[in-house]
Amino acid sequence: MAVGAVLVATAPAQAATAFTVSGTRTLHAAPYPEQLLPAFFAEDTVTRIDYPAALFGMDKSIAVAVAGITDAIGLTAGPIVVAGFSQGAVAVARVEQALMALPEQDRPAPGRLSFV
Repeated sequence: MAVGAVLVATAPAQAATAFTVSGTRTLHAAPYPEQLLPAFFAEDTVTRIDYPAALFGMDKSIAVAVAGITDAIGLTAGPIVVAGFSQGAVAVARVEQALMALPEQDRPAPGRLSFV
């Protein structure tokens, strides 16, 4: 018996600042989330988080991405979407985990920040 899953992404209700993180760069540049799901980010102001995206030394590469995402969130007002692809998704997940580990009063306001 085969089991399948479908990911359905709906665009945020209002325009947001979107921080996107690509995947690992091997022999070519990996796509960014806004290239994979352009309609999802159509109303957003997209800023790409630059990081090494290296295959070798991936832990250090991810740490650079995490720092970039964290800084970007801290410097931005209003609604924010953070999206990552492949290695970038690992960095995004680590940021989300770190934010959720904070005391509730130190986390971003509910509804202000979403992760893809």
